[in-house]
Order: sequence, then C-alpha cells, then structure tokens
Amino acid sequence: MSNSERVSAERRTFVGGALTSMGLFSFLSACGGSAATETESMSLPASLQPPSYSPFAPPPVVSPGADRTSQTYLFQNVPQPYPSAIGGASYATDWRGPNYHYVDTFGGWRWTNPGGDWIDVNGTPQGPSAYASFSDPAGPSDTYTTYSAVNVTGLVQYVQAKNKWCAFHIASTSGVRAMCSNWHASKPTPLISVNYADGTSAMLACRFVGRLNNSTAYPMTLGDEPIIDPNTIEFERPTKPVASATLRITIIKKNSSAATIRLNPCNPPVNADPISNTSGLAASAGVLDANITNVPGVMGAQRYVDGTALSDFALVGSKNVTAESQYDPALWGGTTDTSKLPHTAVGKWVNAPAALVLVNSRYTGEGFAPLAPGLGALKLTMANESVPTGTEVRNSGTAAIISYLFMPVEKMGLLSHIFTRQYMRLGTPHVRKPADRREVLRYGNPTWSDMGGKMGISPSHNTSYGGFSGSSGGGGGWQLRWAWSDCETNVGGPNEGGIQLGWHLWDFGTQNPPGYRYGNDSQVVNNWGQRGGLGATMYAGRWYEIETEVKLNTVNAADNSYLADGLLRVWIDGRLCYERTGMVFRTLPRATPAYNPGAMRPFRELGVGWLLWNWYHGGLTASTVERTTFTTGLVWAEQRIGAMRGATTG
Repeated sequence: MSNSERVSAERRTFVGGALTSMGLFSFLSACGGSAATETESMSLPASLQPPSYSPFAPPPVVSPGADRTSQTYLFQNVPQPYPSAIGGASYATDWRGPNYHYVDTFGGWRWTNPGGDWIDVNGTPQGPSAYASFSDPAGPSDTYTTYSAVNVTGLVQYVQAKNKWCAFHIASTSGVRAMCSNWHASKPTPLISVNYADGTSAMLACRFVGRLNNSTAYPMTLGDEPIIDPNTIEFERPTKPVASATLRITIIKKNSSAATIRLNPCNPPVNADPISNTSGLAASAGVLDANITNVPGVMGAQRYVDGTALSDFALVGSKNVTAESQYDPALWGGTTDTSKLPHTAVGKWVNAPAALVLVNSRYTGEGFAPLAPGLGALKLTMANESVPTGTEVRNSGTAAIISYLFMPVEKMGLLSHIFTRQYMRLGTPHVRKPADRREVLRYGNPTWSDMGGKMGISPSHNTSYGGFSGSSGGGGGWQLRWAWSDCETNVGGPNEGGIQLGWHLWDFGTQNPPGYRYGNDSQVVNNWGQRGGLGATMYAGRWYEIETEVKLNTVNAADNSYLADGLLRVWIDGRLCYERTGMVFRTLPRATPAYNPGAMRPFRELGVGWLLWNWYHGGLTASTVERTTFTTGLVWAEQRIGAMRGATTG
C-alpha cells in the first residue's frame, strides 16, 4: 500500500468524539465489520500518518537526551520494509523494538518482569488496578469493534505530571483478542484525543504498537493485527497539562469469551546507580590528568593537551605487530632484547593508520568540541568505500585501525586485572538511512550488508593462533573488543543518531571450554544497556566517559587448571551499566607451536599483552558511509580510574 493509500484509509476510519484545534468531529462506533463513518471531511496531518519508507528523505529530528532512557520516546518505531532493487527480499527493520524480555532488543535494555513492566493506578508495580480498561463482548472471530472514547485521562495525566513516556502496557484479562495496529490498511488505527487545561485540544498520533510475545526472540512491530498477549503501544506526548483524554482503539479479532482490556503506563527499569567515578585514581592526579602517571596503580596514560604532537602518542605506518621476530624473546623465555617491541614503543600506538590524527581544542570539524579547555583528542576516520548495489561479495570489511599499545614488559602476558578509561565522542552528522545499507550479491544471492562491526580500545592477547574470528579462548589467545551497530531506520526514533555498543564475545567459540562458548550467545545479552537502559545507545555530538574492568579468569600453571571467575564491567559517566561474572577467557596449557618468525605465539600465562584499538566495519561488505570518532583521556591502570578532574561529559 502506498503512503497516499494509507492516508486515505486513515481518513475513512475516524470514529468517536473529540473537539480538536483542527475541527469538530462526530464519531460513531463501527461493529461487525461495517464501515466506520466520518461525518466531516478533513486532510489528515502528516504527524498522524504511520511511518513510511523514505530512504532519501531529509532526516527527522532526533529527540534530545544524552542517554537512551532520557529520549522523548520509549520504543523504536520502524519504517516500511526497504524494497529490493535486485530481485531479493525486502529489508525489514522489524527486529528493533521491545520483546518479551527486552524494552529495547537492539540495545539490551531488559524488562524487570518478562512480558513488560507497568505501574497501576495505585502506584503499585505490576499491580491489579488498571489506569484504564474497557470490556469487549464475545463475538465471531472475524468481526471488529472500534471503541472511540475509552477514558484514558488518568493515563495521560500521569504521563504529563511525571514527565514519562506516553507508552502503555495493554493486556487482556480473559479471552483472546487482536487489535488494529498502526499498520492496518483499512481499519481505524489507535489515536488519543486530548483536551488541555488551557482550552486547546490536540490529537496524539500512535507511533508504535508492538507485541510482547514469549514465542519469539525478535520484536513484532509491523503486523497489522497483533494479538494482545500483551502488547505495548506508544503515542506522541502531550505538550501541556491535560484536562481529559480519550483513546480510539479497534479490536480486530475475538473469540467466544468476553474480555476486559487493561491499560497501564509502561514502567521500565531506569538505571539509578550512584555515580562512582569521583574517588578513583584520577582524583589524586592534577587537573586534566596532570601527573596521573605518577599515581600508584596507573600503568600509563595519553594526554592530548594542546601543544603535543601525534608522534608523542602514535607510530604511524605499517609495522608487522603479529610477527614474533619483532618482539623481545624474553616473552617466550628467551634472552632479553631491548631493541625490540615492546621496549621501542612504550606508551605509544603501534601500526597507527594515516586516518588517525591529533586535533587540538580549537578544532571544530565533525561536530567536535573539547572535553575541557586546552584538551584535544585523537580523531579517527573510517572511509566510505562506496559499495554499489549488486556488488558480488564473499567476506569483506573496512578496518579503520588495528593498533597496539603495549603493557609494561614485566607485566605483559602476566597481568590478569585491568581498568581502561577513555572518553569517546561520535562525530556528527550521524544520521543513517535505509539506503545506507547496501543490497549485494553473495554467491549470486541477494543479501543486505552490515551496518556495524567491532570497535573500541580494550585489553587483548590475540596471537596468530587464537583471538579473533571464532578463535578466542582456550590456550591460543583472546580479545575483548566492543561490538557496535548503527540504527538506520530514519523515522526519528530513540535508537537513531548514535550507535549501540556491547562486548563482542562471538569469537569465544570452540577453543573455549564447553559452557563458556560465548559465540552461542545472542548479542543482545552482551550489549551495554543491561542495567536500566544506561549505555543502550551512545549518541553523536557529546562526550561519554567509558571505563571498563576486565578480570581474566584464574589459571594455575602448576596443574593447568582454571577457575570460572572472570568478569567484565562497564561504567558510563560513572554509573555501572554492565556486569557479567563467572566467565572464562583463557585456559592452560597455552598453545606451543614451533617458532615461526612471521607468526606470533601466545606467551607466559595468556595475561593482558596490550590494549588493542580496532575499529572494523563489516564481515560482509566494506563501509558504506563515512564515520568519525574522537578519543581523549585514555588511562590504563590496575585499579578503578574514575573521572578526569576538570572534564565534563555531555
């Protein structure tokens, strides 16, 4: 159905009664499949039209807020499927949104109670007393009933008074029911009419209807007749104090039992952990981390203050960092040679690309603003490699950087516990559209390209015998890169204008012991929004303080035993957003292949060898848009680091 057809269908289906600033309507209920009646003709405003496919349209305004939980809307709505240009299937973004376990499946934000969280009219979480309800009698399954004036005044007043999302949990207490979603071709779609206390009125368009079904791992947001088992529904938010509000909702299918439909405000968990970044090692250093390398427990830092040069922090140019011949043989029990790595590159990024540049605090490109006066950043650019539609691919990608920053040689391969703090800023603009995802051919079959990959600065012990694609864990090596994904729906939803981040644990496959093969996990369990949505989306044009803690699991060289006591933690702007314990990243004995000067064997106890900076797009295709990130305030230490003095995120 075209968008104009959708608008025409919507015009035919107004029922109920409301006085709006656009005109006076008299609405009638429609039952038994009969046509709804509109008594006064009008043009439907664009804000009331359902999301439509517009891959080249100007980007919508992204709602404000530094964090996913502070966005205007709770749920990510999606456009119509993006059509194939080469005879393949359309690309549907329907896998975004809530499901039975997650408020936001894309970002890893969990419901406290599977099936959705709500608060009842008495303020009781999951309570029995609904804010609003209506009864639907039994009837033939193919009939529909539009309820045009369900009193939802209390619901909308709660939204207004508490500054909450206009998002509701809908459940049927008895009897199977399906409701008309925002995507139905002909029946009345959901709508709220409000009268404000100042005498004006408005219609609040339905933005989202999604099903919280336990039988699928993915959201269900594009269906036109979702079963209420239960559902979520979200509308535009009221802009002023509300005097009264009525809901239009259509029950599209029913069974032989009467049903009561209950509505309550969605009440997802929101991270309220205390800020804990004010008492770390950085608190005893000077402003902008001055003298931080003299603080006990700090192993190193990079301070990009004005007046420094890139050569102070990075060795630009190709160097074979995976050749054992380049390293001190002492790492493998040989004689010390200080003319080799890591001695020749202490505290610097090795194998840095030309796309890595140092900008000072006066730089203004790509939406940059300094974290603090006098403090610059490392700017890294990933190029748009212009993948044409229909390109034949196998496995491909774009590596903006693969660079190493070594631990002190006396700790390399022995260090088991490390904290890394960095400030990250995504360059602007950061708007993604459906057209940015390319349709390519893989072995002649149409398929859709990636919009994500791996990124971040994180501890690693990757070697030629383990650590990357599917080979992490066990005795061969490991890495703990971040996973990232773009959201290209381009409909003004809360996941847009930034990226989703998490741990990339897919590589921990068969080399790790059974029970600890994290490649079997869904990525959603490793995304950073696990604790009340914090970190579920990181938005462009602002600074985030990201501190990670990696504790490798214990290994015993005496008997090659190990314990499942590894852990991962992440703090965003001082609040804990991710924690996972009981993990295994390494086991002994380590792999001991014969010496090959062009390869690199694991060494010592498979402890942290270096910080790995890897920003990679793909797996299937190269990058299809240009991307920019800024990094500053990098510190690595054996204790919690905390916030830089004199810095303000945002």
